[in-house]
Amino acid sequence: MAHDPTGDVPPPDRDQEEGYLVVLRPEFVLAEWQAELAGRGTLAASTQYLSALRAALPVMDASRYRGISRYPLDRWWEKESPSEERNSLARLRLWELYGPDPTLSWETDSPFDAGLISSPAEADEIRGLTDEPPRYEVVRVTRGTATTSAATAGFDIGYWGSDHFSILCDAMMMVRWHPCPMEDLHFLEPWSRKLNEHMLFAREVDASEYRGWYLRQPWAEAERFPGELQIVRVDETAP
Repeated sequence: MAHDPTGDVPPPDRDQEEGYLVVLRPEFVLAEWQAELAGRGTLAASTQYLSALRAALPVMDASRYRGISRYPLDRWWEKESPSEERNSLARLRLWELYGPDPTLSWETDSPFDAGLISSPAEADEIRGLTDEPPRYEVVRVTRGTATTSAATAGFDIGYWGSDHFSILCDAMMMVRWHPCPMEDLHFLEPWSRKLNEHMLFAREVDASEYRGWYLRQPWAEAERFPGELQIVRVDETAP
């Protein structure tokens, strides 16, 4: 881990394991993705590919996805103008509560989520400061656990922090960066049948097995360090 050159930003917490995120509700995530596709000239954005994906995975419904890849709010960055950025008041409040994002100053070989919020009360305050609060909801996320509760929506797999890229969402629902080749889409079908109504794995063991399979695929996202792609339990919170 490299030293912070400014000397005033503490390093990321290597033991960070749980907290709250303010994320877009599923229907708005789907709309954002559809808007992005309009400007892309990639395989994942092609009508032919999307039709093949739907045919191969008929049980998938992106409008019900409740995982981590839902544009969680991040901290304001000192070089931004608060009056010009989307959700600037909410992001500035995150910065006031937790300080600068340490991943901008430190190199780290362990996962860290700069959007993580410590308490549901703070998360709800930040949600209320977004430009359009009804578009957002608060979820609780936990890594390194196989247990569930009545509030558990399911298990996702992806980055704990960064852009919260999900190898589940990107491969089977809202494809952006790593489309499975069309001739191999049938290999995803058995995994899709293990998902619950929230388009997440109901069991941690299934998420772990999918993670192992995914990382062996030549088309997949590659980890920069072991364990970068985390299994994350997502819990719903009271509205």
